Amino acid sequence: MLYALALLAVKLSVLGIFAPTRVNLIVGGKTRALELRGGALLVDGTPQGSVRVSGTPAVPVIVTVLDGSRSRITRRFAGTIEARAAGGAIALTDELSDEDYLPGTVALEAAGDHPEAQRAQAVLARTFLARGSRHPGAGHDLCDLTHCQTFRGFDGETPAARAAVAATAGQVLLFQGRLADVYFTAVC
Repeated sequence: MLYALALLAVKLSVLGIFAPTRVNLIVGGKTRALELRGGALLVDGTPQGSVRVSGTPAVPVIVTVLDGSRSRITRRFAGTIEARAAGGAIALTDELSDEDYLPGTVALEAAGDHPEAQRAQAVLARTFLARGSRHPGAGHDLCDLTHCQTFRGFDGETPAARAAVAATAGQVLLFQGRLADVYFTAVC
């Protein structure tokens, strides 16, 4: 049974697999240089507990994980990126609405651009998200890995995924009046 759900906010752990100790955050042409030194987060050379920068679909936050002086990986995100020191690395989270999150996962979890497959995946992904945090107590709801749902921000989106999310806005699956368990295998 399909059911319409109100907009949710989601907080995602991103790029944690890289255990970054040096990161650049760029938004609107302004760069914030982050470094982990002695377990403390330095932002532009100054110790800070955390830093938050916000992007939009028109002006995303560009996050570059550095390895020495060279770029290891760069991704673009539309939400609010927060960085803090945690567990010997810089923990990065992206906070955004479910409807802004979903296009960045739907295209990666559904094979091809078939509209019906993309719409079905959008409903499954939204239902999975609505079931709640898979990382309680960790400071985020989901991670960007297959443990939760693969997510690459703007870099994972396609026009077909954006259209599927818009066409199914707010729709989730219910079973016996509750959010359904909707485990799936990516690109099955």
